[in-house]
Amino acid sequence: MDGKIGLIGVISTLIGIMVGAAIFILLGPLAAQTGPSLTLAFLLGAIPALFGSVYYMQLGSIFPSSGGSYIFASRLLNPTLGILAGFFMVFAGVGAVGMLALGFINYLSFYFTNIPVIPIALLTILFFFFINFLGIRFANKLQVFMVGWMVLALLIFIIFGFLHQQSAEFVAFDKGPFLRNGVSGLLMAAVLSFYSYAGYGIVTEIGGEIKNPQENTPLAIIISLVTVALIYMGVSYICTSIVPIDEFIGFSASIPMTASLFLPNWVVDLIAVGGFLAIFTTLNAIMLVIPQELAVMGNEGVISKLCFFAV
Repeated sequence: MDGKIGLIGVISTLIGIMVGAAIFILLGPLAAQTGPSLTLAFLLGAIPALFGSVYYMQLGSIFPSSGGSYIFASRLLNPTLGILAGFFMVFAGVGAVGMLALGFINYLSFYFTNIPVIPIALLTILFFFFINFLGIRFANKLQVFMVGWMVLALLIFIIFGFLHQQSAEFVAFDKGPFLRNGVSGLLMAAVLSFYSYAGYGIVTEIGGEIKNPQENTPLAIIISLVTVALIYMGVSYICTSIVPIDEFIGFSASIPMTASLFLPNWVVDLIAVGGFLAIFTTLNAIMLVIPQELAVMGNEGVISKLCFFAV
């Protein structure tokens, strides 16, 4: 049991995979859809995520095993669908790793030009492969540290952004209509924001590595979703309150560029590093999942049987 992940580690894994770099750079397109009501859009997007998470809370408690995609489908449907679900999860994870590595390069290009894309992307993947090679407990400790930094950076942005808004030097501006494009724009932004919460089900892929999974799995999902929702709502409120919407929509790096309006440069840099860590925490979480899925399928003889038939 000493080598398993505790509640804080599970929460860090879930927050890390849900809070991606998109919040640091892509809030502008969402604001273009709905304007100052972006905060409400994130609240609406969290509601279906909370309802959908109940499924994973129940299954994670009933089947406290790693490799949830394979286990759930093979036990509740049939073994063939379990194999397909397991391999789809692995293939999706491999694709996500490549996309995240390229996303890291794109975010890095905001600050550095003429970056060799492929070599750095490959080095990033190899680095986290090595981290996970050292063991899930070590990888999770790194996850807790990175998520802690990222959440601290976002809290600094929210708290000091609110204080700046209340200060005497803040100049209020016309935010425009609360619903920039009416109810339809709000609903479209809510649908898009829902994908910001995607990833909470990843906890069932590492269920066998969690201490007391029957209790910690549902608790971690609830705490993570509520925390992420509050972060998204706080960040979106600050961004749309401090920067005119038409100007904010054009920001290529939403949070760092907004932070530069009311924070010193070294704090802006700290927040910008949070953007890098948002990518790294997602990448590290996916790296935790792929071996677990393959290990469960391997222990049940699925891979060896497929290799036998292939030969």
